[in-house]
Amino acid sequence: MELIRKRNSRGLTMRSKKAIIGLIFVSPFIFGLIFIYFGAIAESIAYSFGKFDENYNNIIIGWDNYRRVLFVDPDFVRNVVESTGTLFVNTAVIIIYAIFVSVLLNRELKGKGIFRAILFLPVIISAGVISKIQTGDMASLFSQISSAGGDVSQVSNGLFQIETIKKYIMSLNIIPQISSIVASAIQNIYTIINRSGVQIVIFLAGLQSISPSLYESAKVEGATGWETLWKITMPMLSPLILVNVVYTVIDSFTNSNNPVIIKIYHYTMKTIDYGFSSAMAWIYFIVIIVILSIVLAIISRFVYYEN
Repeated sequence: MELIRKRNSRGLTMRSKKAIIGLIFVSPFIFGLIFIYFGAIAESIAYSFGKFDENYNNIIIGWDNYRRVLFVDPDFVRNVVESTGTLFVNTAVIIIYAIFVSVLLNRELKGKGIFRAILFLPVIISAGVISKIQTGDMASLFSQISSAGGDVSQVSNGLFQIETIKKYIMSLNIIPQISSIVASAIQNIYTIINRSGVQIVIFLAGLQSISPSLYESAKVEGATGWETLWKITMPMLSPLILVNVVYTVIDSFTNSNNPVIIKIYHYTMKTIDYGFSSAMAWIYFIVIIVILSIVLAIISRFVYYEN
């Protein structure tokens, strides 16, 4: 039987075929990394160990830029810690929201195609005019609205101010840590919706790939909807949960509103301190790799693969 299987596969096992297919899929990335980005990466590493003189020659100064980033700069470490702290909360909220919405959109309802388009629309819009508005001078925008007769103070100090939300939640006698997370999620509801479009599409594709016979068998056995969710839906979606967590973590760390990215951009484009900004970028890259490795090591233990 083993001999027949090998002959039918022309000497290749199923594992080897999948490995070749995977290599074909990632080959454009490997090609671009070697022939397009490798030079820029090597140059960035050289910049991180040097400093430009008045003639824009890169003078090697060793580890001075890295020491300056870690032990002299007053904001870098604090910004990284704050970004990491908010990362886990935002990632959990985005993944839960994306699963919830994708399960709803996977149900039979009229006009679900329109709802899918609406939920993915912020991802498309944020790449254009809206992103410029977000990164622009919002104070001038508010002043223009105020001069036109709009009462902006009522908007900034109204019902949806974060401290007011916390007071409402605390009045429900919820654990302070949970109330803080809920309040933060409510405050960042626009950001959560705006950054959940890709995750929703991935989860929706995963839900549609689950065989309906599994749900039919569970229904015949008397399983409730809650049991079906945790015994069928979540295990079958677990590989995609891992993918979406990795995507969300990277998206959060590389977001243009991230204070570390803003700081790197400032030293690169404003002060033209390429050595310092390159050292900062490489330290930040190492932090991202470490956090991703920890996240992968933890979540991979709970991933279920059907094969």
